Amino acid sequence: MHDVSLSVVIPTYRRAARLHRLLTALEPQVTGKPDRRVVVVNDGSHDDAYAKVAERFQTMIDYVALPQNRGRAAARNAGVRKATGRYLVFTDDDCVPPPHWLDWLVADLQEYPYAAVVAGPTRPLPSDSPGTISRHTVFGVYPRPIYSNGLLSCVPTGNVAVRRDWFERIGGFDEHFAGSEDTHLTWRLRKAGATFHIDDSWFTYHDPAWSMWGDCERSFRYGRNSAINKRLTDDHSMTVRRIPTSYVSVLWTLPKKIRKIRARDYQSEQTGYRRLIHGTLILLRRVCFELGLVRGDRLAAQIGDRSAVPLGN
Repeated sequence: MHDVSLSVVIPTYRRAARLHRLLTALEPQVTGKPDRRVVVVNDGSHDDAYAKVAERFQTMIDYVALPQNRGRAAARNAGVRKATGRYLVFTDDDCVPPPHWLDWLVADLQEYPYAAVVAGPTRPLPSDSPGTISRHTVFGVYPRPIYSNGLLSCVPTGNVAVRRDWFERIGGFDEHFAGSEDTHLTWRLRKAGATFHIDDSWFTYHDPAWSMWGDCERSFRYGRNSAINKRLTDDHSMTVRRIPTSYVSVLWTLPKKIRKIRARDYQSEQTGYRRLIHGTLILLRRVCFELGLVRGDRLAAQIGDRSAVPLGN
């Protein structure tokens, strides 16, 4: 039986209450198990509530407080430097693992010892007071392994385990990314020859965006980071086929987008005002995503093309 010691790495920023919720769910899965440890990285949150959380769970966590906010990629790398396990298990402070989350992972690692990466999906965390988005949207944006053109393009950092030697081989997360660092990590691992095991039954719960603003902000962020990934890697597995030339060009194509959405909605089971809300949400998401593409493309130009840099540097 090979070593399956685990270090759960959690970056957190301005969400002490959610971190408390996550650690409460992890506590029975870690307590009394010396081969399991949790590393929490406070990414520059100057909030007294974090000190209380760290004290409450001091027997099961190693706590790292960064002096300023550096982003999730940098926070995760800081957590890895503190971690001791052979496998690095990444999740986020807006996730809640089910009771046997780590036990299921260990079973996967025992059955697939050759895997450098084990990943699974997230599922929406039910809300006691769902808003308009959750009541009328028949789909959701929840992190999960994504395939494009037959290739694995992303394993979400909300629910993934990476063997330490492979993580160190490629140099960890690229700290240029303020999001979608999981997509870039997946590309680099795949390019380096890592073996992935995707288990759709191994999942964790994830907070959805219950507001229209939150939904739009997330779509913009996904678009921005997708463009950065595409430009810096020139990866043909990326789902982005075309990046708009300007913000104006995104708005110029609005009529065409509306026609496509209306045609698709008429073939769906949505009726009446639900169809209107559903179509409007799709349109807003698409526009915000494409605006993010434009922004990301400009940011990528500032970062520079580093696709030719050897992996791990």
